[in-house]
Amino acid sequence: MKKNQKVLFDLASELRKYFQLQAFEPIIPWAMKNINFSSDVSAQRNFLDFDLYPYQIDPIKTWEDLDHIKEVVVVAPEQMR
Repeated sequence: MKKNQKVLFDLASELRKYFQLQAFEPIIPWAMKNINFSSDVSAQRNFLDFDLYPYQIDPIKTWEDLDHIKEVVVVAPEQMR
């Protein structure tokens, strides 16, 4: 390729966009941004808040295993008011 020639297609960046690949993020900050309770009318917070529920940090951290793909299911009972 010549110096002045523009690259029209970057396969790596296109694949990254298509599969929405991102750099690794530790599970606790990821959970705080991505576990959303806003559709639950009884939820005290819209997103998972470890200041409110510090006892949940250790169980969630056990799912942070880079050698395996795991699925995390969050179940929260509805609160009666």
